Amino acid sequence: MAEERKIIKTGTPGLDEILGGGIEEKSITALTGGPGSGKTTFVLQYLYFGAKKYKDPGMFISFEETKEDIYFHYLKFGWDLEKLEEENLFTILTYKPYEIKKLFERGGSMLRDVITSMDVKRIGIDSITTYSLLFENIYEARNGLISMFENFKKWECTTLVTSERDSVLDEKSRIGIEYMVDGLVNIYYRRQKKGRTRAIEIVKMRGLEHKEDIYTFKITKTGIAVDTEKNIFFEV
Repeated sequence: MAEERKIIKTGTPGLDEILGGGIEEKSITALTGGPGSGKTTFVLQYLYFGAKKYKDPGMFISFEETKEDIYFHYLKFGWDLEKLEEENLFTILTYKPYEIKKLFERGGSMLRDVITSMDVKRIGIDSITTYSLLFENIYEARNGLISMFENFKKWECTTLVTSERDSVLDEKSRIGIEYMVDGLVNIYYRRQKKGRTRAIEIVKMRGLEHKEDIYTFKITKTGIAVDTEKNIFFEV
C-alpha cells in the first residue's frame, strides 16, 4: 500500500490556495525567476511561518548572503529569525558553493547531523544555480543536484530551492531543473506600462490539483501575499 503523505502549509496568504492546499511533505519544489522577483523572500517566509505557526524547525542554506544580513533585512517584515534560532526552531547555514559540494561528496553527514539534532522539517536553499555552476558540465551538475535532493528526501525534509529561470541563463548554465523536482513555481517581475507587476504561476505540483492561472502578488510590510482573485495574462 502506497504511503500517504500529508500536505505542508506554506503559511503565505493565498499561496496554499493556488498550490492546491500546500506542498507535499518530503518533496522538492523549485522557485524560478529573475533577480528581484522575490524568490528568497518566498523561501524565508515558508521557513519563518513553518517555525512560528506550525513549530516545524527550519534550515536555510545560503550561498549568497551572510547570516547577519539575512537577520537584518528580513526583520523589516517583523520576522525575528534570530529569536527562532534561540528557540531551536530555525538555523542559517552559510556556505561557499564548493564547501557544500565537498560536504555531499563525503555523504553529507555533517548536514545530516544538524538536521537530526534539530529535527528539521523544512529546508530552503538559495540558490541552486550558484551551486550548479561548480560542476564541469551539465551532466555532472544534474547528477550533483539529484544526489542532494535524494538526501533531503531520505532525511524526510520538505525542501524549497531557488533557481534562476533558464531564459536568463546562458546555455552552459541551463540544467533543466523542472525535470528534477516534484514542484515547479515560476515567479515573474515584469515591466507593464509605467511600473512592474509581480506574479506567480504553479507549473507543476506533484500529487496536488493546483491552479493553472498566473496570479499577482505583493510584498507587503509583513511579507508576501498572493491575490487569488486577480489572475492575469502576459506572454512568458
